[in-house]
Amino acid sequence: MRKQTVSSSLDEFRFVHLWDDDVVPVERYFTASNPKEALEMFAYTCLKTGRKPLLEEFSRWDRFRKSWIPIPIPERDEFNIAENALVESEGNDSEQKPKEEQADPHTE
Repeated sequence: MRKQTVSSSLDEFRFVHLWDDDVVPVERYFTASNPKEALEMFAYTCLKTGRKPLLEEFSRWDRFRKSWIPIPIPERDEFNIAENALVESEGNDSEQKPKEEQADPHTE
């Protein structure tokens, strides 16, 4: 008799980052079953290079819309987060905003 295995679908994830004083962003792609796994892969490559990149974007490829869907970036020691990047809210993941919008509200 054959064993049935549950196969999880794999998604493509893109990381856009800068190294040190570079002006041109670098794009790295990883195939993983979830965003956490892709983030672990990216963090591992950062550790192996011994450099700390400035992460500008983390996104997942949507096969149906044929576009990249931004994913909030959690804080980690392996990389820095750019000021204009979409970051993860501490309390509620459904209300992610770019880091600059999470600052104090504008008063007029």
